[in-house]
Amino acid sequence: MLIQSSLQQLVLGDNQLEHLELLPGDGFSGLTHLIVMNNELLTFPYLDPVICASIRILDLTNNLLGTVPQEQLAQFTFLKILILTGNPLASGIYANVTFALANTLSTNPELLMGSIPFVHDRFLEPDITTLLDLFELDAQYVGLTIFPTLAPLCPALRKAILNNNFINSIPASSLHGLTSISHIYLKNNNLTMFPDFSTVGSTLSTLILDYNFIPKIHGAHVQSLTNMKYLYLSDNLLTHVYEFPMANMPILLRLNIVRNPLHCDSHLAWLLDPSDLPQLYVSSSPCASPPNLKGILWNKLYMAGWCVLKTYMNYVISNNNFYQEICIYVLHVDG
Repeated sequence: MLIQSSLQQLVLGDNQLEHLELLPGDGFSGLTHLIVMNNELLTFPYLDPVICASIRILDLTNNLLGTVPQEQLAQFTFLKILILTGNPLASGIYANVTFALANTLSTNPELLMGSIPFVHDRFLEPDITTLLDLFELDAQYVGLTIFPTLAPLCPALRKAILNNNFINSIPASSLHGLTSISHIYLKNNNLTMFPDFSTVGSTLSTLILDYNFIPKIHGAHVQSLTNMKYLYLSDNLLTHVYEFPMANMPILLRLNIVRNPLHCDSHLAWLLDPSDLPQLYVSSSPCASPPNLKGILWNKLYMAGWCVLKTYMNYVISNNNFYQEICIYVLHVDG
């Protein structure tokens, strides 16, 4: 296929392509985005070196690629985003990919390798080339059971997207060396306790732990998260959310505990008067126990030894995934 230098984006999705060859029609290339997703590519596309040098985004999602030759990847000298998600590649491919990205002239590349299985210590192997400028890694659906050791691959990583795996453990050693990490996504994994993120507590600002199996969270679990802004714990098994040391978390903006079987006793009082917590996401009837409070609306909630005062705060109440802001009475200690 010949392409003209005026073409900047080429999208060839859903065409059942098995092979692709691109050549410059006039000897030059202005192509920056090549998107060949949802096809049946069996081999890595052949692109003339002139075209390779202009590509910034290469998206080969959901094809049938079994390998990605290093020598071909190395021609993409300005590649910024490489997406290989959904191809039947083995973890050995990381050697070729990291070598190629390490030699690109682009800054802040992104690597999306979802559904390409690897084990947690894969990046400790000597065939891995460190990517000093890799800021975002997407490794969803890769079969991980332990949080991977990422610093040898990308010590400057800022965002780790590890949703939809089987992660049940986060060793402190896995987080060592990630001195810039700010976003960790662990939605839909197998965590059964709140992990220890103290190693990255000073930089971590967004933590997504929805759809796990965490039963409780103590203030000690979060006291080191001094940079935390967004903490999501919806759809876990939370019964107890003990008071957070808000003095240690001065910029915490949002806490999401929607759809958890909360046990509503005095340990929840701090959530009913979160003077330092601008946004609380909670189910409209959050109490699974004790029986006398089950089904009671959050904004009507009474607890033994507590009374309602006419002090208004803004909350966000969830009911069947619909969020709305309302004003509710805040509970304070009686007397």
